[in-house]
Order: sequence, then C-alpha cells, then structure tokens
Amino acid sequence: MKFHGRYWKKLFVSAGALLMGCAASAGVTTATVQAVSSGAAEYLKSGAAWQVLEAGAAVEEGSKIRTDAAGVVDLDLGANGPWLRISPASLVEFVSLRQVDAAGEVISTTKIKVHQGKVGGVVRKLSRASQFLVVTDQGTFSLSGAEFVGTADGQVTVQKGEAAVLYAAAGQKSLTRHAVQTGQTFSPKGNQGRGEVMMTSAALAAEVALYMDGFDLPPSNDIAKHWVAGPFWLAVPRPFDEAQGRQNPPWIIPQIEEPLIPATKIEP
Repeated sequence: MKFHGRYWKKLFVSAGALLMGCAASAGVTTATVQAVSSGAAEYLKSGAAWQVLEAGAAVEEGSKIRTDAAGVVDLDLGANGPWLRISPASLVEFVSLRQVDAAGEVISTTKIKVHQGKVGGVVRKLSRASQFLVVTDQGTFSLSGAEFVGTADGQVTVQKGEAAVLYAAAGQKSLTRHAVQTGQTFSPKGNQGRGEVMMTSAALAAEVALYMDGFDLPPSNDIAKHWVAGPFWLAVPRPFDEAQGRQNPPWIIPQIEEPLIPATKIEP
C-alpha cells in the first residue's frame, strides 16, 4: 500500500496538534487554599463573578484573590511554591501556574501579580529551567530557595535565601538588577528613587518573622502527594515512632529524596 505525501503531512499535523494539546493540559496546575483566617476573601475565575473563597478551594491560573481589611489567605502551590500567604486588603492575580515533568525533573513556572497589598511565602530551591516571579507596578522579584515578603509598591524583604529584583526607576526604560540576600530589603524609594538594597531594620525583621510564622500546613500525607526536594526548614514534623525510627526535629535528617522512607535517628 502506498501513502502519498499529502497523507503523511496530514498525519504529522494531526499528531503534532494532539501532542501539543496534551502538553498544554498537563502543564497547567492549581493552587489549594489551606486557610482563610481572621477576615474574609473572594475569588474571581476568568469570565465569572466574584465568589466567597473558602479552605479547600482550587485556585486556577488566570484567577484573582482579594482579601478584606482583616482577611488572610494561605495557599499550597505544590511544586510551584510551595507556600504563599496573602495579607489583608490585598488583590493578587495568578498569572501563571504551570508544571512540566521533563526527564523526571519538575519544571515549574509561577507568576503572581500583586495589584494591591502584600504577599509572602516560601519558595523551594528551583531548577535553572524553573522560575517564581512576583510582579508589581514597580518591579519584578525572582525567587528561589527563599522565604520572602513583598508588597505592591515594589518592596521585598528576604528572611532566608535570596531574590533578584528587576527595577526601573521613574523615567527610565532599562531595568536594573538588584540582588537581595538573607536579612536584606530592597526598597524602590531608596537611592533617590533609583532603588536600593539595605539591611532589614530590626522592626521590619520582627514584622516579617511574625508574618512568616504559623503557616497552616496540610497534613504530612497530603504533602507526600506532591513533595519535591526543598530547603531543610520545610521538613515535616513527624511523631516519634520506634518501629519506624522516626522522631521530630531537630533529631531527624532533613528530607532529601522521599519523605516516606524512614529517617535515620540521630542521638542528641
């Protein structure tokens, strides 16, 4: 049986379209609301009306969350984070939430636009192909392996890890890169409006530490479903079990491969 060139062309085009469709659907993911505390929050899906946001809701790419004057929202972003907290009186847009499994490596792309208010969270150490971006009207933060708090006016404080800030002062078209390390804050108002990295003040450091404290983490069995290698401070506390050889921090080895494998007990 002979197949003409036109047949093969149609076959390849159809197969390519099918593969592209599968890749697109597999790449888009969601964030899960872990808690809505203190006040209230609302959620806007693309093309829909604002609705009340509650714990357990799935937040899709392209959606927005807004909080009232007392509302706080904690989210689990999975491999795209994992943790994000939205402050009271904030408006946040989830521009991109994507994950692709390439040769056993999770490549994630997270882009969050802070229109109003403040966000903070924990970002795992990312691969070179992955990115976690927080966008504001004043600049963009790129984060990896960091605990941070950032505001809509372009300020970002790094409690642990590091961030890269791309910022253009008023009247300038070119972006300037600023490296923000542990214990530092980038302020777009510093250096006469050109942006400046400075040591975080004691008052701001205390505020950030309080902000980062008490994330409402999901049960460890939920974490295991989407667990990826991360910083040691994300190790999940586990009750002591003599049969399994497990014990709470600081007497466990941080998770580096699979959280269900018993950790070796270390004597104090």
